Amino acid sequence: MIGHRNLSESLKNLGLLPIAGNPGTTEIPALRDIDDYILCLHDSIAVGVAEGMYLADGRPRVASLHTMPGLGNSMAFINTARANGSPLVIMAGQQDTRHTVLEPLLYHDLTGMVHSSVKYAYELRDPHDIPLALRTALSRAFTPHYGPVFLSVPMDFMDKDAGEPAGPFVLPGNMAVDREGLQEVAEMIDGARSPCIVAGYENDIYGHFGGVEALADAIGCPVFAEPLASRSPCRSRDCVDSDLQPAAALINMSLLPHDLVILVGADLTLYPYTPIGLLPGKRVVYIGYSPTGRHSLQVYGNPDASALYLSTLVKRKGERVHRERVRDNTRLAIMKRKRESGYILSLAAEVFRDRPVVDEAISSSPVLRSTFGYRSGMYFTARSGQLGWGLPAATGMALAGRPSLLVIGDGSLMYTVQTLWTAKKYGADVKVVVLNNHSYGILRSFASSYYEDAAGKEYLKFDLDIHGVAKSYGIPSMDLEERHDVVELSRTEGPCIGVYEEGAGIKKLFL
Repeated sequence: MIGHRNLSESLKNLGLLPIAGNPGTTEIPALRDIDDYILCLHDSIAVGVAEGMYLADGRPRVASLHTMPGLGNSMAFINTARANGSPLVIMAGQQDTRHTVLEPLLYHDLTGMVHSSVKYAYELRDPHDIPLALRTALSRAFTPHYGPVFLSVPMDFMDKDAGEPAGPFVLPGNMAVDREGLQEVAEMIDGARSPCIVAGYENDIYGHFGGVEALADAIGCPVFAEPLASRSPCRSRDCVDSDLQPAAALINMSLLPHDLVILVGADLTLYPYTPIGLLPGKRVVYIGYSPTGRHSLQVYGNPDASALYLSTLVKRKGERVHRERVRDNTRLAIMKRKRESGYILSLAAEVFRDRPVVDEAISSSPVLRSTFGYRSGMYFTARSGQLGWGLPAATGMALAGRPSLLVIGDGSLMYTVQTLWTAKKYGADVKVVVLNNHSYGILRSFASSYYEDAAGKEYLKFDLDIHGVAKSYGIPSMDLEERHDVVELSRTEGPCIGVYEEGAGIKKLFL
């Protein structure tokens, strides 16, 4: 079978269609038999859309990039997929191998460019590599800890014989439970005075089984969400008692009463630097698929399933107090008067309660997490800290059949604004709430805490015609003031943007 037909048949048999991409001359030879293709107007957007589709349904997804320029354009998104633990297959065309010795236009060492951000990087050496390379890449991507993989596809191989295509493929399992290691953890818990749990994003990746909740109830201890959680740490909204903040001093204060910290699929992300050690004098145990070597004990395995098993081994240390969420109408009225983001987010959380939310609100992210809460498969953000990820990811989710809500700042919106074209063309049911503070709010907050002389700089402020931008892509938009505006946003067909004007002032987000 000729190379381009082998590639298309292999992708189809492995369940890797549709492709999200931005084609170039080096990709056209490979795409001749592929019609199931989502066109993105920038390579990086293709990676974000592919990741959004994966987040929507857990299926393997492919992004196709235009050789060296496209791969370079996409590095931040590939790194985000790595940080998020998203198993994407990323492909890029490569120059004709018959003259690569001359380093022709567009040629570069693509695997060398990308190797530090992917689990597997391979350039085809022969057309017959196509089916096996795809199967290998898929297997590596879905072997815990999940992550992106990369294939470089020389354009001349597409017109050579490549043998038989890949057949159907069964993905690797992710249900490992280290019973011996967990017995050691149980002994540490039984010997501790006051243990606590920090739950994280891995639980949402590998499946919620109620393990964190069961373990917390069995011990009688509180549950904290990891700093800057990128996915729901627990299965239910009421599991998390509070969110940890990403500073060593604040983490130390929050966990001060506890002598044993159990990280279940979690990590302690730090930013910015503070001149104090992290959790001095405490024992820290990690359970999950991403051991770092920084902790007292590490147990490799499915974090939530491991927590569920561990809950059967431990002795109760106390009684867990469950937090009751109560809507504070007085506080809501105050936020409305001050034009705080919490007001419109409270309305959005109610109206869009059945949609997954993609968070790129940045300076309003703490309020968003508190307002929406955590539910399995319902909260997503970029673990890498990247801006520009949210709009492609939310669009990809919608294109995969899961209508989504994106909450984004006005500055972040412009990073990948051409995603709106893709959303419009393919009718993505993505609703966008833009929190318009006319500035890079997170930078002004950072500067006001650490570099006060920079907080008022003009280059941190701007005015954008968001309605004009939406109109240029043929997308309806509206101002958000009251609940009925949010309801109208939710009922508009296809992609739609709602703009909420935040009050002036700099938020206190840092120490």
